[in-house]
Amino acid sequence: SYAGMLLVFLEQLSLTSANIWLGASFVLASAVVFAIFTMGSGVMTHSIGSTRFTAYTMTVASVATLVHFGVRHGLDLTHLSVDIYVLAWVMAIFSTVLPSFFMNAGIRKIGASSASIISTTGPIATLVLAFFLLHEAITAMQLAGTFLVLSGVYVVSKKHR
Repeated sequence: SYAGMLLVFLEQLSLTSANIWLGASFVLASAVVFAIFTMGSGVMTHSIGSTRFTAYTMTVASVATLVHFGVRHGLDLTHLSVDIYVLAWVMAIFSTVLPSFFMNAGIRKIGASSASIISTTGPIATLVLAFFLLHEAITAMQLAGTFLVLSGVYVVSKKHR
C-alpha cells in the first residue's frame, strides 16, 4: 500500500510546483492524524456510542473552524451569494456530517481496524469519479499505485481474518 502511494506521489513530482513538498507534508500529517483519530474512536464509540461521539467531534470541529474563519476573515458573512450558502450547506451535510456518522457507526459495528482498511477505497473511488465525471486522465502510474494499494488492503484484510 505504501509503495502504491509512493508511486503516485513520485509521478506528481514531475509536475512543476514550488510547494509540492509542503503540500505532501500536509497530506501526510493529515493522514497520520486521521489514522490516530480512527483508531482512538473505536474505544470512544463503544463507551459513549457512535452518535454521541460523532456529535461531540463534529461540534468541536465546527467551533474550531468558525473561530479560525472569524480570526482570518472577520464575522461578516453577508457578502456571499445565496448559491454559495446553499452549496456550502449541501457539502456540509453530504460530504461531512453524514459520512462522519456513517464512519463512526461502522467503527462501532466492525471495529476501527477493519473500518480504516475499508476507508482506503475512498481515494480509489475519487479517482474513478474524477475520470467519469470530470474527464480527468488516469495514468499508468495511478493504476499501478491503485493496484498496489488494493493489494495491500487485501493482504491486511486476509491477515485480520
